[in-house]
Amino acid sequence: MSDAAAASLGEWFLADVQSRPIETLANVLQGEPPLALWLALKADRLSSAPPRSLADLAALLAEHGLRWLQWDAGSALLEIDPVCSDALATRIAVAVLLSELAAELAAENGRATSRQARLLGLLRDPAEWLDVLKQAGSAHSRIRLPKWLVASQFDPAAVEAVEQAASRIAAAPMSPNGSQNPPALADQMAVSPAYLDRTREFAARWGASHPAARWLSTLMAKLAKLAVLERSLGEAVEAEKMAAMAEFAAGAGHEINNPLAVIAGRAQLLLRDESDPERRRDLALMNTQAMRVHEMIADLRLFATPPELQWQSVDLSLLVGRLAEEMRPTAQEQDTVMSWAETSVSVCIEADPVQLTVAVRALCQNALDALGQRGRIEIAVASDGEEALITVADDGPGISPEQRPHIFEPFYSARQAGRGVGMGLSKCWRIVTCHGGRIEVGSLGGTGVVFTIRLPLKRREAND
Repeated sequence: MSDAAAASLGEWFLADVQSRPIETLANVLQGEPPLALWLALKADRLSSAPPRSLADLAALLAEHGLRWLQWDAGSALLEIDPVCSDALATRIAVAVLLSELAAELAAENGRATSRQARLLGLLRDPAEWLDVLKQAGSAHSRIRLPKWLVASQFDPAAVEAVEQAASRIAAAPMSPNGSQNPPALADQMAVSPAYLDRTREFAARWGASHPAARWLSTLMAKLAKLAVLERSLGEAVEAEKMAAMAEFAAGAGHEINNPLAVIAGRAQLLLRDESDPERRRDLALMNTQAMRVHEMIADLRLFATPPELQWQSVDLSLLVGRLAEEMRPTAQEQDTVMSWAETSVSVCIEADPVQLTVAVRALCQNALDALGQRGRIEIAVASDGEEALITVADDGPGISPEQRPHIFEPFYSARQAGRGVGMGLSKCWRIVTCHGGRIEVGSLGGTGVVFTIRLPLKRREAND
């Protein structure tokens, strides 16, 4: 990558979480085809849905960048000879120009098609990029190309726009260093000459030496360690808080149930001999509410002392896929689209399938409660090689920073944020931690909520 891109990535990861727009990363990728291709290769190792836009690649970079952007500071890839550098500059100039022209040509078919054309144009003929690496003698050129990075996997209108753009650019090829474009090129393209200026800009900033790439790797390593420390501290505080609540629930539940049983028993006794209709309604209501409190206490005690897990091999893709199908009719009743990113790749772990189903169902129900009427819920299963990931994302009202520390507390009310009330998220947290995993809460582009359950691929003891 260029020094400019390395500096932009460093600034982005150093910024506060609230000041990290995905669009910034997408703009960086637009001028860095080699980086975009590298991310595409990384994304192919995940079992989640394949990227369809630069924004999708940027989201993956935002999620995994602290780990992905680490490499050996002495790598030969950081020292590229001038001949190879000129070849890369030419490829970069053509790819950027092709991508932007294709996006403009596809715009008439909608934004989604335009975004696909931009990505497909930027990564067109990916094998040629690896041929450049072969010239540099890199063993990395033997990397398998992503199966999804073929025209048949994209919108035909996006593919057509890329081919039209390619035919226009081919009519007037660029010079090796991208600095001297034939005057006829602007006429051939019939688009703003500003595209040519941007092309020359991106080509010119690619040099034979990239010192920023060295410190970027070091910076990412240090930020990754800091993130682990912050997460560990946060998890420890949250675990202690929830453990204290569980202890309180176990003791208070027993004490409350005794007088509650007396109230319910007296109400039933009086109801049996009462003939006045209005008093019968009052007594029946008293008994119903007493039983409701009893159920709440039962949930609290279950949270305090969950049942022992029944461990067995579980294919998360099958488990979550079945659950998504079961809950889809409920979502349709409130005009909500529940999308399941089905994958042919199995993600198998050791877990209790019954308890894990309860946890994922709680996240899905929480999303439905948040949306109310209309909206979209996306469910996916993936693996990053170290952990299994289950994500439940919705485009609802989101969760404010003030509410975030409390959402897993039993019966915490966040109605002002559109979330439900009850034990759903508390049970989810309890089940996941009992499996030795954790739950992360984030957002996509600052909207909605994304809950990510992270579970170990290999069984380990819970930390709580």
